[in-house]
Amino acid sequence: MATDVSKLTDRQLQQQLSSKGDESHAAFAEVYRRYNTRIFAYIVRVIGDREPAEDLFQETFLRFYRSAAGGREGSLCGFLITIARNLCLNHKRDRKVTLTLDAFDFAEPQRFPMEDREFMDLLRRAIDILEIDLREPLILRVYNELSYEEIAAICGIAPASARVRVLRAKKKIRSILSPIIKELQR
Repeated sequence: MATDVSKLTDRQLQQQLSSKGDESHAAFAEVYRRYNTRIFAYIVRVIGDREPAEDLFQETFLRFYRSAAGGREGSLCGFLITIARNLCLNHKRDRKVTLTLDAFDFAEPQRFPMEDREFMDLLRRAIDILEIDLREPLILRVYNELSYEEIAAICGIAPASARVRVLRAKKKIRSILSPIIKELQR
């Protein structure tokens, strides 16, 4: 009798991934079903460009599948984010594109008054111009709802450092967006 993989815990899925054949494929399909949206959203937010994010997303699950038979311990989501993170960092390093605050045009008078969607676009841009050391913990905390301990494990930093980086990122975003908010309040 086949096991209903949708009822398995992540740990049970990890065990089933190390088996051979249909059980392994079913477990992988379930891991993909559970985490594909979160992983793709993480990659898009870190990279800021949908096209290369799609390639990195596919590569993340390919690498996960290849390494899943290793029987590693820990969170499946954390492992997937770690793979995605490494691919994103490699992609960013290889591209070496730098956007400075000076290059960001905050004032677009023709767009006021702004709709929520437009403000969210500006927020996304503000996040994109953060240094990766601040952007990544912020994305993991706000969009993936990870604890500071999980963020620390993924980023290779102390939990206190993860908390500080998230706070610094929020502060920097506030300062980036403050001219817009002041303009809207006029």
